[in-house]
Amino acid sequence: LQARQLLESNIAEFAAMQVTPGDIVKMRAALELEREELASGTADCNGDEKFHMCIAEATQNSVLVDMLKQSWERRESSPMWKKLHSHIAGQDYRE
Repeated sequence: LQARQLLESNIAEFAAMQVTPGDIVKMRAALELEREELASGTADCNGDEKFHMCIAEATQNSVLVDMLKQSWERRESSPMWKKLHSHIAGQDYRE
């Protein structure tokens, strides 16, 4: 969790200096996908992951993009993340 926080916050800071109008369009589309997933009650994190990857891609740094991909892959196999995601995806959390 700490590694992801450090990585993503620094990626976001760097992306803010590099972002293009096209990047912003992609981020908005990813956020819309996430809203649709939440509204439909699906537990997918596709929109969330896509949004974070759009931010990483806005850095124009392939090493940072690869590091974030690895972070998401580790998350998928982590029992802690599965439990946390299950809690977040629960209806009580959103109300």
